[in-house]
Amino acid sequence: MLIALLVCGGGAVYPVGWDNRELKQSCGNSSAVYKLGTCQLSWSVYLLGSAVALLLFCFALSFCSARETTEHPSFRMSSYPDGITSVT
Repeated sequence: MLIALLVCGGGAVYPVGWDNRELKQSCGNSSAVYKLGTCQLSWSVYLLGSAVALLLFCFALSFCSARETTEHPSFRMSSYPDGITSVT
């Protein structure tokens, strides 16, 4: 969960560099912080968003499965006199 928050934070701070001189030369003088000008976002930004969604989905699945602790009845442990155990 912490990793997802850090990645989202990095994605939120990333556009702060859009008022850079080199970017203004490429995308026009209308580019500023959080305003890209005439340029467009590439596929990597959408891939980052999908990866964060997948990360949160996996976190939710693992969180829900960790709460489920019931044992299946066919996996009861049987003890023998010598301390040897077997699964029946």
